[in-house]
Amino acid sequence: MKKIAIVAQGASEGGAERVATLLANYLANKKYEVYFYAVYSGKREYYIDERVNYHYCNTKAKFGPLRMLERAIKVRKFILKNQIDTMISFVYMEGLFLVGSKQIKKIYSLRNDPVKARDTKLQKKLRDKIYQKADCIVFQTPDARDYFGPPIRDRGTVIPNPVKPELPYWNSEGHGKEILAAGRLTAQKNFAMLIEGFAAFAGKHPEYRLTICGEGELKASLTAQAKQLGVEDKISFPGFVADIHRRMRDAEIYVSTSDYEGISNSMLEALAIGVPTVCTDCPAGGAAMFIRSGENGILIPTGDTRALTEALSSIADSPDQCRKFSSQSVKIRNTLDVDKICSQWEALV
Repeated sequence: MKKIAIVAQGASEGGAERVATLLANYLANKKYEVYFYAVYSGKREYYIDERVNYHYCNTKAKFGPLRMLERAIKVRKFILKNQIDTMISFVYMEGLFLVGSKQIKKIYSLRNDPVKARDTKLQKKLRDKIYQKADCIVFQTPDARDYFGPPIRDRGTVIPNPVKPELPYWNSEGHGKEILAAGRLTAQKNFAMLIEGFAAFAGKHPEYRLTICGEGELKASLTAQAKQLGVEDKISFPGFVADIHRRMRDAEIYVSTSDYEGISNSMLEALAIGVPTVCTDCPAGGAAMFIRSGENGILIPTGDTRALTEALSSIADSPDQCRKFSSQSVKIRNTLDVDKICSQWEALV
């Protein structure tokens, strides 16, 4: 039986982590011997099949670079100790000490826009070295793949994210006057723009509320911004929520205002559920792959608060447009079916 190790940040919160757990479960169901190695966080908020061997890399180093080296050493020891045949890694620096291990098939997946990555020059050099020695690199979009030169690009393939099965359908008749967003409270997600745009929207639509789900270092500043704009009583920050799909079902609009993304899982899930969706047309092109603006959602330029306010008003003022968007966007369920997408990963294995 082939042994496959999936290396990821963890099994909670992020879109990459959700894909990693879905893939682990799929491969376990296909009778592979599957290991899941969490290198950043030991939280387990996503479902992992009991047949998957879960392990957490509990590092002790305090200093950032030393923690990275410790994780890289532990990943190598874990892979060799368990005689792994194929490693699928959703992180890359942790594969530093596996570069010369030719007996192990190494598949890496880049989960964000490489142009916007905050890596240092040294980290980028190491990343490229690791990718050049990989058997395959999975990109989420063609734009992300084409950022790299031939030595890496030629090893690449594009596989979009799957949509979680058994999602609910949008409550088109009984939804509340709620605008919903979800993601880590970081600068990348640009929730500051969302709050500013919502404040302008709420001036003409006072019956609406905004809910931003997620945790992160900007929670205090975003809360302060809402208060400064006089909409603190209309905006809530419930943190990480386990019922995000129910909330999408019962909201009127889902919004993603990221400055850059790979492919936002929450955006794809909102489209699949059928809640009318507004999303920034951000690099590396993931939103534009799936949203046909004016047909199954609305794309707006990154950083354009006025366009956001207009998009929110357009949806709120047109129930017919809402139903049109919903009927078209749910078709993504078939395109991004878990078995269809995971079978592409299995073919690489």
